[in-house]
Amino acid sequence: MARKGCSPFEGESRRRRQGVRTAVQRKLSCLNFAPDMEKRDRNLVNIPPLKSRRRELRSNPTPAEAILWKHIRGRQILGKKFRRQYSIGRYILDFFCPECDIAIELDGAPHLDPVRAGYDQERSVYLAGLGVEILRFQNHVVCRNIEAVLEVIREAIRQRGSV
Repeated sequence: MARKGCSPFEGESRRRRQGVRTAVQRKLSCLNFAPDMEKRDRNLVNIPPLKSRRRELRSNPTPAEAILWKHIRGRQILGKKFRRQYSIGRYILDFFCPECDIAIELDGAPHLDPVRAGYDQERSVYLAGLGVEILRFQNHVVCRNIEAVLEVIREAIRQRGSV
């Protein structure tokens, strides 16, 4: 129990205080983007109203998402960390690399609908305005030719100068 005028950490061990501060620093660092992207408002990233939807999407990936995730998780591509079902603003991205500002979208049959195409265009314009590059792949391409998809991703990372 902290006394008036005392540090909230008073009475706790130094190691414990450092652990709490480190956890807070880790949480804050997750919100940061590449230094050149400071213009992005932190309030736009992973907003709470979309949390349950993001969790649902992560729990039920499409076959193409599962295949791609197996190959890009754990910094397997040029040491870059990708996140699944990451939201920026009101849009949830299939995969996102905050370090490179690269989003990967996997498109299946629903994306061929003209109404959906308009939504995808609006989303692309919004994300491009924030400096996010979007790589789009058809689900069947990911399932049949994963190596070609991975090479396109590697090349995009190299072009962004993030290697």
